[in-house]
Amino acid sequence: MTIPPWHIRCRRGGGYIINANMRQNARGMIYLIQSIVVSSRTRHYPNLINCRVVMAGLDRVLVAIATLDRPVLLRRALLSLDNLRNSAGVVMHVLVVENRSPLTVETMIQGLQREVSFPLSLHAAPERGISNARNLAVDYALRGGFDWLCFIDDDEEVDPDWLACLHRSAVQGGLDLAGGACLPVNEIEPLTRGQRFLLDLMTREWRREAALLERALAGAPIAPVYLRTANWMCRVSALRRHHLRFLPELNHCGGEDCAFSEMAFGCGLKQGFAPEALVYETVPASRLNLGYLFRRHRDAAIGDEMRHRLLKGRKNPLRLMAEALLTGGKGIAHLLGAPLLGRAALLRALIRFAICAGKFAWLTGRQPTHYLKTHGF
Repeated sequence: MTIPPWHIRCRRGGGYIINANMRQNARGMIYLIQSIVVSSRTRHYPNLINCRVVMAGLDRVLVAIATLDRPVLLRRALLSLDNLRNSAGVVMHVLVVENRSPLTVETMIQGLQREVSFPLSLHAAPERGISNARNLAVDYALRGGFDWLCFIDDDEEVDPDWLACLHRSAVQGGLDLAGGACLPVNEIEPLTRGQRFLLDLMTREWRREAALLERALAGAPIAPVYLRTANWMCRVSALRRHHLRFLPELNHCGGEDCAFSEMAFGCGLKQGFAPEALVYETVPASRLNLGYLFRRHRDAAIGDEMRHRLLKGRKNPLRLMAEALLTGGKGIAHLLGAPLLGRAALLRALIRFAICAGKFAWLTGRQPTHYLKTHGF
């Protein structure tokens, strides 16, 4: 039996709202009874006296969060979703995918299920790897009959208007794949002066990258534009139609979202950017140092070459070496131009040097290890 887009949401202070897209007939009553049974199994006991049945066509949105060893930040992410302002035409369900087995956040999730105003599920992806966790969410969205799948990270908090802005941009623009801006913050740890300096540089750089994405997607792009799963929405029917998934070969290096964007572009999916759909990523102090930034971008460059090999074939070693030297040269140019270009040029120089090192590391057969260690709490 195909379940229509109905949804039960627990209200603070008692009572339930039942959103349904069903006819007022016997089958509709069956669906209503089924929803009450499902609700009771998750310990949300509906007060039928305070039930309202809203007859409307609503988009069912699954917001998925892959997590590993960051329970404090995960809790903050989930509570931020509970502060979302009403989004007309949207019903939200949240799925947490813990990338381990046995589960370690089950007790916390069970407690939050009684606090938050949206349905909250937890599943384990026992095989380690970011692509494995994301593909479990893809399968969940396909089986559950959702209209949209969203991803945010477990170290992020969403703006109260995030979902409304992202969904509105996707629907009004007729998009299959949409993204939004992600800004770095750290309001929960004391930072040194040097760490605060790096955070400010990252904020400027991430804002610049968001502006470039918005400009690239304003028209009809002639090449893939990479949308990050830190702030991401995809039409589930497009996933089903094109059998799109995240590449497991990129489990430990990241870049699986860039590979997805490239495959989506090849399938003709329409992509867009929602600049007002904001999320805020908590960057812990352990990541606010030059060594971490260098290693992260070096491994990202290795992942880029791995993605290129998977989707387009291996590059000629001489071409790759020339690209590495050219990138290193750009790093030197940024470094020398820092007095004129400002402090942000220092960060861009570091990134170019890291990419140069990553390309040479790929030539020597080095494997990326970015996702083997979790930073956060």
